[in-house]
Amino acid sequence: RDRLDLFAASRWVLIGYIGLLPGLEADLADAVRLIATTGCKVAIETAGDGGRLEQVAPALPHVDLYVPSLDEARAQTGRDDPRAIIEHYRSLGARGLIGVKLGTAGTLLSPAVKEWLEVPCLAAPGPVVDTTGCGDAFHGAYAMALALGRDFAARLTFATAAAAVLASRLTGEPRTPTSDEVEALVASRPPL
Repeated sequence: RDRLDLFAASRWVLIGYIGLLPGLEADLADAVRLIATTGCKVAIETAGDGGRLEQVAPALPHVDLYVPSLDEARAQTGRDDPRAIIEHYRSLGARGLIGVKLGTAGTLLSPAVKEWLEVPCLAAPGPVVDTTGCGDAFHGAYAMALALGRDFAARLTFATAAAAVLASRLTGEPRTPTSDEVEALVASRPPL
C-alpha cells in the first residue's frame, strides 16, 4: 500500500509463485486489486499445486494474464478438461487472458468468454533439457511483447519461443534468453 507509485510507473507486474508462497495467498486479492487501480497490468504465475482456489478466485477479476499448468489447474478446480477449467475461472469473474499450459501439447488460451486459441509449442532450438521456469519465460516475454505494441499472435509466438529457448538450457547455466535469441527462433518458424 505504501509503494503503489512503483506499480503506477510500471506496465506489468508478475506475481509468483502462488502455491509456493502461502503467506502471500491470504493477501493476494487485495494486493492485486490495489495494483490494478494504478493501471499496471497484473499476471499471476503458479507453482507447486497452484495454490488454493479460494485464495486465487477473488483476485481473478483484477488479473490480466493467468495461465496455470494443467496439473495446477486440476488441483485448483477439480476439473480435467482444459476448456471446463477455463470456463470455471470465467465463472469466478476472470476477465483477462486466461489459459492452461498443456506441456508439449502447447497452451489453450481464452482471450474472452467462449473464445479459444490453441497455441502449439515451438520446437526448442536444441534438445529439451529442463522445463523449469518456462512458464515464467512465457509470461515475461508475453508482457514484453505487449509493451512493445505487438499484436496478439505476435505476442504468443514471442512468448512461446522464449519458453522454447529456455527449455534447451540446464538450470545453473545462464538461462534467460535474450530478445535476439527469441527473435531468431521466431524467424525460423512459421507464424501462429
